[in-house]
Amino acid sequence: MKLMAEEKVLHELRPSCRLLGYWIVTRCVPASLAVGALIASVTYAVGMMPEVHIPRTSWRVVGAAGLAGALVVLALATAYAAGLLRTYRYYVTDQRCVFCGGILLRVRRSVPYHKVTDLEERQNIVERIFGIWQLGVYTPGTSSYAREGGAARPEVVFRGLRDPDDATDTIARIVSKYTSTGE
Repeated sequence: MKLMAEEKVLHELRPSCRLLGYWIVTRCVPASLAVGALIASVTYAVGMMPEVHIPRTSWRVVGAAGLAGALVVLALATAYAAGLLRTYRYYVTDQRCVFCGGILLRVRRSVPYHKVTDLEERQNIVERIFGIWQLGVYTPGTSSYAREGGAARPEVVFRGLRDPDDATDTIARIVSKYTSTGE
């Protein structure tokens, strides 16, 4: 991350390794199950074709093909998620909040404090199980209901934090300084 003139990093954060477990449960496993079911369905359909000489497609063949496909997708998705996790960096500077990360699509997103309207610490039920939090930074453009079917989305999200309180307090303190002085 390139710093602006006279900018100082106050907090450099990385997501917890528990975020990988969360991604495996919420993204990798469902994707692998869907691919496994698709492969099993295709294997069954091919086995039922008259041209194919498989007597009444064995459920073992169907199950093995689906399981193999699911395991391959699970392994690939988990490896990608682990690599992605290593690229995530969050910075709280004295001038802005910054997210950097990505493998196939590298993203750097920052929000200057004079644009911040709200901060949100969020934890869904699966994140509670893994003991991680999300910290969302909202701006006036994100508070409208124009995205994702009417739900507001934060401009910057720090995912997988074990304790977001220090970062939230620092950002809130700086944002209140900007709003009280009008800078």
